[in-house]
Amino acid sequence: MKLIADSGGTKTLWTNGEKIFETQGIHPYFNSEDEILTILQFFFINQKAFLQPENITEIQFYGAGCGIETQDFMQKTFQKFFQNASHIEIQPDTLGVARACLGNESGFVGILGTGANMCTYDGTHITSNDTSTGFILGDEGSGAFLGKILISDFLKELLPLDLKLVFLEKYPTLDRKNILENIYKKPQANKYLASFTPFFAENINHIYIQKNLALSFSLFLSYYKEKYQIPPHNPIHFVGSIAFYFQENLKKSAQLLNLSIGNIFKNPIEGLKVQKV
Repeated sequence: MKLIADSGGTKTLWTNGEKIFETQGIHPYFNSEDEILTILQFFFINQKAFLQPENITEIQFYGAGCGIETQDFMQKTFQKFFQNASHIEIQPDTLGVARACLGNESGFVGILGTGANMCTYDGTHITSNDTSTGFILGDEGSGAFLGKILISDFLKELLPLDLKLVFLEKYPTLDRKNILENIYKKPQANKYLASFTPFFAENINHIYIQKNLALSFSLFLSYYKEKYQIPPHNPIHFVGSIAFYFQENLKKSAQLLNLSIGNIFKNPIEGLKVQKV
């Protein structure tokens, strides 16, 4: 049996070509070997009536952080769990997104979820791919970046008063100590920051929210427009929860930069499920 997976900083979606399953996100920079094995073990215990690890013979895993530097680590870790798998392919999430969105056609594909990235695709290979600098140094447009803006402004007393009252009502136990502990002492600070993005959706019409969505998407799009010299007639396809839920804001930012937006999918697993790659 073949398993295909797409993993971001928050969750991993798996498919056997029939059903889709979800686990915690698997990221080589944030998860140790033992943590990954624990995630897999928990997943298969829950799915034991349908899936057994010994029946998995092939795996395609597309993940954030799965560049050439971490592929060997991921492959060895997976091989320990899927002992009967004769083929384990570890690829960056950008290749999975490109295959899901474009199949065998060429184009530009962006990721806007917990993290952010963009690549160019020739129909077979990623021909150019930005090296992610993470949410501290980059990831403009991502959920972590949006959360960072919101939390930073909250701590600095920069939120508009009406929005601050709504924020405190939604997060009544949140304080400076709790925030700094989650960001600087606990793992997966990017996931923690991205968890505040529903607040953007719930207050979408507030001028503060609109301003910071526009700022975030404009920073992302203007950087990649210049980097890849994207022409106006060539659409950028997107995958990710941030692109999906805030697609109207993303399209407005693109229009102001004379860019066009193509398909927007919440996640690429549906495309990967049917693509013959």
